[in-house]
Amino acid sequence: SKEKLTAAIAVVGFGRDDGNRLKMCADELFTNAVRAGGQEIKVIIETGKDDLLLTVINEGRVEQVTGKMPGPESERGRGIEMTKRMMDDFLLLSTNETVIATIRKVRAAS
Repeated sequence: SKEKLTAAIAVVGFGRDDGNRLKMCADELFTNAVRAGGQEIKVIIETGKDDLLLTVINEGRVEQVTGKMPGPESERGRGIEMTKRMMDDFLLLSTNETVIATIRKVRAAS
């Protein structure tokens, strides 16, 4: 839930910009999971001393996980590239029936 993410962002002590980036990327992963058509979507949020890990697991599959940026005309996949750039780590795994997407953001040293 958004409340849980907001609370986790506060616990780690992210600044407003990074907090907003995390929310935007989490939103993107969740939207992709909904679009994939899986009935069950699981979101796991883990906080470390200075980082946050968010994982979205859903039924479905990713047809192609490419390393290249979709063009501006493409409607899908752009959010994934944005997410890769904004987060410190991004992992996308696709098995036969499950897609697991994880993002990690490290809090900048103040």
